[in-house]
Amino acid sequence: MMLDEQVQVFAGAFEKELKDSFSELAEGVQFFLFIRNSQKEYPWIVGSEEYSWSVFSGTKENEVWLKYFLAVLDAENAKSDEKIDEALKKFAEKEKFIYYFCERGKNDSRIKERGLGNKKDILWLVRGKIWGEAVSAILGEVMEKTREEVSDLIFLSYYKQIPYIEERLFRAVKNKEGIRNNYTESLCKKSGGIDREFISLISARKYEKRELFSRIYLGEMPQSQMEISFEGRNSSKWKFSSGNLRFVRKVLETAKGERVLVVGREGEEQVMRGIATLGESVGNQITFNGYLKWRLTGNGKELLHYEEGKFHFSDEKQTEVIGLDALHLENEKDIKDTIYALKEQAHGTSAVFLDGKAFEDELDRLDRNNRLCRIKPVSILKSEYGEEEKKRFRELLIGLSAIDGALIADYQGNIHAIGAILDGESVVEADMARGARYNSLKNYVNWLVGCRGYECNQCFAVIISEDGGIDVEIADTGGEKV
Repeated sequence: MMLDEQVQVFAGAFEKELKDSFSELAEGVQFFLFIRNSQKEYPWIVGSEEYSWSVFSGTKENEVWLKYFLAVLDAENAKSDEKIDEALKKFAEKEKFIYYFCERGKNDSRIKERGLGNKKDILWLVRGKIWGEAVSAILGEVMEKTREEVSDLIFLSYYKQIPYIEERLFRAVKNKEGIRNNYTESLCKKSGGIDREFISLISARKYEKRELFSRIYLGEMPQSQMEISFEGRNSSKWKFSSGNLRFVRKVLETAKGERVLVVGREGEEQVMRGIATLGESVGNQITFNGYLKWRLTGNGKELLHYEEGKFHFSDEKQTEVIGLDALHLENEKDIKDTIYALKEQAHGTSAVFLDGKAFEDELDRLDRNNRLCRIKPVSILKSEYGEEEKKRFRELLIGLSAIDGALIADYQGNIHAIGAILDGESVVEADMARGARYNSLKNYVNWLVGCRGYECNQCFAVIISEDGGIDVEIADTGGEKV
């Protein structure tokens, strides 16, 4: 296999790993690798310098953008590392760059091979749309760790020849959960030095069968602002630690409404100082919202929340519809508008879109087995409604989705059934951290393809959670989405 072919294989495989790891965090993640060969055999001769760019992308769909980007570099006369960096900074926001770096092969690098010249410049570039600071930091760390593993990119010539090189290259991107945990822990330490496991234990503890709905302020506060100050000879009583869990939970019953439990530090230990009245937008705070639910805020901005056994970042909540582009729907915008309208309701809901034979067969099968309520087809395409009718359109959708079960619609944008109870043999592993609605819909579309034999582009499901999060599920085709 030629060098360029090896690199292309790598670029495609690496982009797939990025998408698999960050599909819920970033929209349309794209990975690019640029290699610039330069020959300076006679540097004292003006004009002898020649540059040759080789570009690699995960998919051929990016060829037009690649040509545009190279034209930008040429227009900026970006020949030096500094000029390339300036050009990247200039276009970073416009082109939705998530991460990039430019590095020149070191003089003692094994990258100096016969036929490649004396210099080799490497440019990594990741594009896409991300949801916030946490995701950016996590993805940046993944790329940095990958870069550290092969700083001079010797894999370009040895990829596929040396199996362990692949393991090194993909180690970071496959360890997303480990990196997420590291980021979560560092975020907690920066925000008052809290022990996230201890906070979770507190949230799980009930007091006289009551769940916890209280707040903690992490920091010091003048005595004049304290309503109650804790004192006494036995100072260990006021320790804020796992060894004092039962008493800490008891004290938190006094921090209701506008009141907070003030937790400060004495050396390496945290201690409870007292109770004060404080708004939610001041400093670092922990808010408990019931059994095993809590969130960390900084000056009123949510940094982290814990729910359903997992830590989540506020900016990773999927509130936009992504993933439909893989189906190349003619009316994608209208269907997205419909999903956003469904999101306006107070409770979660779900919808299944079917096309072709899958639509005909499943509508008949579910109806025959009394597993849905058929209705006269109702168009859900907003483009067919005038301005005055759009409000009624939203109200109609919310009403149709108010009952239990899923909506069944076709790809032309017509709802044919409501309250659908979806069945199917279990064909995908469930995510126990997610609810029954999500797991049921995900399994259903995969069952249609894996067991019923329909095409993966003939069905997809939309799941809207109670907090407004949106999941689009397309059948998995042997590890690759449509």
